[in-house]
Amino acid sequence: MAFSLVLVVVGLIGLYFGGDLLVRGASRIATTLGLSPLAIGLTVVAVGTSAPELLVNSLAAFRGANGMALGNVIGSNIANIGLILGITGLVAAITVQSSVVKRDIPIMIGATLLVAITTANGKIGRIEGAIMVLAFIAYTTYTYRQAHSSQADIPLDDDLDPATIKRTNEIIRFVAGVGLLAVGAQLLVVGAEDIAHTLGISDVVIGITIVAFGTSLPELTSSITAAREGKTEMALGNVVGSNIANLLLVLGVTTLIAPIVIEPGQMRFGFISALVFSLFLFPLARDRVFSRRESVLLLVAYLIFLALVLFWLVPMAQS
Repeated sequence: MAFSLVLVVVGLIGLYFGGDLLVRGASRIATTLGLSPLAIGLTVVAVGTSAPELLVNSLAAFRGANGMALGNVIGSNIANIGLILGITGLVAAITVQSSVVKRDIPIMIGATLLVAITTANGKIGRIEGAIMVLAFIAYTTYTYRQAHSSQADIPLDDDLDPATIKRTNEIIRFVAGVGLLAVGAQLLVVGAEDIAHTLGISDVVIGITIVAFGTSLPELTSSITAAREGKTEMALGNVVGSNIANLLLVLGVTTLIAPIVIEPGQMRFGFISALVFSLFLFPLARDRVFSRRESVLLLVAYLIFLALVLFWLVPMAQS
């Protein structure tokens, strides 16, 4: 099992650096092609930070680890809210945009319910997957039009000035990011599978904890960076947008590759937890800012979730 742990650690490192390289490279390439910062933020960054989940899920689906694939999506969404927002809020108080509360959080909750209902019979087929992908495209298009109509121009960051970008270097950065993501995802899935089998626990538990943590690293990096640069209003939007992408795009593409079949009820605890964390955002966002005290509450809630998984869900699954 020691070797499997090494594979997991190396895989996590690959996902972390690969995700960072991919998002940076893709953003700069898009800038040189004339895409606006708004379009980049709503497409390249949103999809880029979900790339680890997409690659890990695709590999897990090919290997028949359906529980790991579904657990990764739900666990990643929980980690994004409890862990990522919690840590980011300790760096700086998070400003809440009204559009996130009125539009994006309800859509995230609706997408969570959609996936929960879809998996009630133990299967997500290709038709459901296609519907999820189309729903994500519709959401992205609607969000872009809304943002474009309310804010026609957003200034470029200093490091996204087209005049200072060398496209060849960014293509190399992008390709390196994709390569690291692919290798990291492969190592993480293989190592996590072996650990699950050795310990006699389900792929769902590994997916909802270790794998989910690893695939959430890009969101952690982007959110902390935004907070340090004083752009805290981006943190909540990044997390909620990534969660929607995970539920609709990542899970949709995964099921198009290979339909997910899972024991009915196996993910009940995960879905309930994801809904609780999502609903938890409403009272916290009522003052349009997440204070450090509220960020601590999110971290404590995430630790309680992990404790329930380790000391209640795991023993119950082994009995």
